[in-house]
Amino acid sequence: MDVSDGMREAALAFPNSRSNEADESTVPDSVACELYKHPHGEHVALLLDLGPNDEDGAAWVTWCTDGSDVKVRRKPYCASKSPSGKDVCWLHTQHRGGCSWERYE
Repeated sequence: MDVSDGMREAALAFPNSRSNEADESTVPDSVACELYKHPHGEHVALLLDLGPNDEDGAAWVTWCTDGSDVKVRRKPYCASKSPSGKDVCWLHTQHRGGCSWERYE
């Protein structure tokens, strides 16, 4: 999905503890769903990390399979850690499907 100027502006408008680092160049030009492959339902992709602390979270874009209902939202990161403790999930809290560390451990 191409990131529109409106999506970029919405992501940059969230309070950001990295504000001295965040500008238009820190938001990607295009994104793909970061959840496990799924044919239907909400898709989600990271637009901008909002700070170094877990509670800072990130700006995420969500959309439906047909490209409708696009929203930019601030969501905290998932707190799940792998059984070995070596990896953490980089998706947002309450995401559907498995955690990102499950792909690598």
